[in-house]
Amino acid sequence: MAPGTRNYSGTFYAFDFGYDSGGDGSGSGVPTQWVGLAYSTAFLHGNYDTASKSVFWDIGRTVSHTLPASLYLNSKPSWFGSTPWPPIGPDVAQGMDASGHVYAIPALVCYNKTPKDSNGMLIFDANYCYGQLSRPAPPTNLTILVQ
Repeated sequence: MAPGTRNYSGTFYAFDFGYDSGGDGSGSGVPTQWVGLAYSTAFLHGNYDTASKSVFWDIGRTVSHTLPASLYLNSKPSWFGSTPWPPIGPDVAQGMDASGHVYAIPALVCYNKTPKDSNGMLIFDANYCYGQLSRPAPPTNLTILVQ
């Protein structure tokens, strides 16, 4: 059960829903009044908390805590090269960011490898990112019909 009012002075709330704006009648626009069932009907499961650096699971629910490495792809795509899979997430370790949870994805690797001109503008060349590309052969036996 959520509280009837809420104090925003020096209090941190990880989730904020179910309160109206200016519910105290002052017209201040500060959410103060609990309205409805938003919190009691919410499904908060597998949320990563940056303060504690851990994932919180709703232990009252019978839901698997096992998530796939990616909700987008079933396995690492070949074009990811040597980049670890998954490249980003709370379960990723020793990545390039301060928390260690992020590796450079191929688009960033390409950006970092692309040379720049004297003004600092990127000079994109696919060979820097993807190696020597095989291009399709030009068409042959073309006919032009003028009408």
